[in-house]
Amino acid sequence: MNEKYYCGVDIGGTNVRASLADRGGIKRKLRQNVKLNGKADSLSSQIMEMIKDLCGYGNISLDDVGGIGISSCGPFVKRNNYVSLVSPNLCGGLAKERGIIPNDWTEVFLEKELAEKYNGEIKIENDCVSAVVAESLFGAGRGEDNLVYVTWSTGIGAGAYADGRLLRGKNGNAPHLGHIFISENGPLCGCGNRGDLESMCSGGAIARDYGVGDKETEKVFDSY
Repeated sequence: MNEKYYCGVDIGGTNVRASLADRGGIKRKLRQNVKLNGKADSLSSQIMEMIKDLCGYGNISLDDVGGIGISSCGPFVKRNNYVSLVSPNLCGGLAKERGIIPNDWTEVFLEKELAEKYNGEIKIENDCVSAVVAESLFGAGRGEDNLVYVTWSTGIGAGAYADGRLLRGKNGNAPHLGHIFISENGPLCGCGNRGDLESMCSGGAIARDYGVGDKETEKVFDSY
């Protein structure tokens, strides 16, 4: 088959979303709860199973997928030029005493594990950096040299342009808004620090401090 397809994947602290597209547009989408149990390679296995599912829907071979683009919650580190995730919302081992995330992972070797399962091009980018690029190209940020995108969800993150230049920082982590220090006596964050922005007012923190019963963040907002 001459026509190439491409897969896009978004990894958040709650959901994984995947889509299959060609140059004509998106063919199919999938969404699943992110799998946080078992070994740390369960995330890469989940992603590949979702991609195979997408390909199977259209009788497409994995060899016809020209590349996989991934936006993911961070932060990232580089291991032998492969991107690994050290995300507080995926890796329960970074702050075990919180008891929120049901694993003891301290790192997810995502790019290396995917490269062992897929021979094509793989590109992993911070989710908010990906989002600010998309807004600059297609959305509210078109034509703007200075632009900030903020996401406020399971985690808190940001992506930014300054004077027309995309800010990426070391290992693609800039600007990681959620882990700015706010309060010396603040609660424990998933990254292991205390009192940063995400620990105090992320979606989970809002549910923790203002929720009742099942403490769902959406219900907190609906009640006000």
